[in-house]
Amino acid sequence: MININYGHNGGLLEACKPLSDYSLFVHNVRENLKRTQSLEEAIDLAIAEMSEKSIIKPFLISNRAEVKSMFITEYDEARTLAEQREEGREEGREEGQLLGTIRTLASLVKKGILSISQAADEAYMTVPEFEAKMNAI
Repeated sequence: MININYGHNGGLLEACKPLSDYSLFVHNVRENLKRTQSLEEAIDLAIAEMSEKSIIKPFLISNRAEVKSMFITEYDEARTLAEQREEGREEGREEGQLLGTIRTLASLVKKGILSISQAADEAYMTVPEFEAKMNAI
């Protein structure tokens, strides 16, 4: 995968003017979005800010509706993926905490400090659920 974000892979972007223009355009949309909080307005500003020498500016102007639609779709997809990643991280942390709790309780059962039913109660599980988890580790 090649990073074409503005400020990365300068040699490639210098060699391909349309790609360079697109990279700068996307960068400007992101920067404008921080100020305007409106994706459509950020896109309009980014198009207006483009150099008259830009190879892609006429295309962006004549296809403004499609460009906005594409950005909105991509923006929502990126946000959704980021939210899903964070949810996955949170689930992973919770699973890790649960696994640590099960290990600790299992150790206390093996040492005779807790009964299996006490450990299951502490883990908010039935005895069979706790035994299954304990045997899995």
